[in-house]
Amino acid sequence: MSKSLVIAALAGLLMLGCGSRTVATKDDKTGGVTQTTDAGAVLRKAVAISWSVEKRAAIEDGDPETSVVRIAQTIETGAKDHNDVGVVDGACVEKRVDQSGGPKALLWLFCKSKGKAIQLKVVKDKFDLVVLKGKVEDGEIAYDEFKRIKFPLGARITTAPMEK
Repeated sequence: MSKSLVIAALAGLLMLGCGSRTVATKDDKTGGVTQTTDAGAVLRKAVAISWSVEKRAAIEDGDPETSVVRIAQTIETGAKDHNDVGVVDGACVEKRVDQSGGPKALLWLFCKSKGKAIQLKVVKDKFDLVVLKGKVEDGEIAYDEFKRIKFPLGARITTAPMEK
């Protein structure tokens, strides 16, 4: 095989791996969402993850207060991104109440409202971060998958304190 044919084949493979992607971002001031397209695959060396929790008051008397839960990602350049996890009842704190085995969790979050409590934990599953949610009842917690978040290929994950 000729040298120029090998170079052309390698260049073609490189272009296939570097496709474009569309990213939706939310403007915190206006609440609007914009979409941008960038060229090339995004490679991250390290990503620090943490909880980001926004407490919301009850709308009606008797309604539980809720918390909007997100996972914040800070990349090596200092840029931040947030992944919505969902809305849960109650106020939340970084706390581990589950002492059972299972997959090693990267982050723990404990939320409580009107005597009911849940535990959220983040585990790594191949190329995804998986948020598991379990009801805290008599020390037993049965977890279900709550949210799955795609994660940069090959990135080293570290954890950081919860954003206030």
